[in-house]
Amino acid sequence: ASVELRVVPVPLAHLAITPIPGDLVVGVARPLTLDARDRNGVAVSPAVRWTVEPPDAATVAPTGSVIAQRAG
Repeated sequence: ASVELRVVPVPLAHLAITPIPGDLVVGVARPLTLDARDRNGVAVSPAVRWTVEPPDAATVAPTGSVIAQRAG
């Protein structure tokens, strides 16, 4: 037996991160949330990979929680 899986990407019409990233306090976590919606305004859950530049400035969890590692 076999199963065929077809993945169809959903184009996003709206993407917002809240709260708007601003100043972080070293060692204090700031949770960020993602609001993504399709062209009909329906919330979608796209795969998200959070990253930080430069990498040594902060850490970010897969959930979007950011922790500053140094000032600057």
